[in-house]
Amino acid sequence: SSASGITSLSTAVSRVSDMANVNGNISTLSSSVADLKSDALQWKKNTDGSGAYDASHGTNQAQKITNVADGQLINGSTDAVNAGQLYQVS
Repeated sequence: SSASGITSLSTAVSRVSDMANVNGNISTLSSSVADLKSDALQWKKNTDGSGAYDASHGTNQAQKITNVADGQLINGSTDAVNAGQLYQVS
């Protein structure tokens, strides 16, 4: 019947609209992840399997890491130390 055909068409159009919304949301999410990735401390792996954290933020320029808590200055510690701790040692 015509009514059944119109209902089916309406449902199909609604699904296409829903897919467009899903595609838009995926695009927005992808963009947000890319922005986050470019502004985050990233692990940079070397070809030999070693690596280090990289704070260049995709600029290939050194960046300063601030607001680092005091690390433990004890035997066996692997904590990072900050400039304030180094200043106290000198």
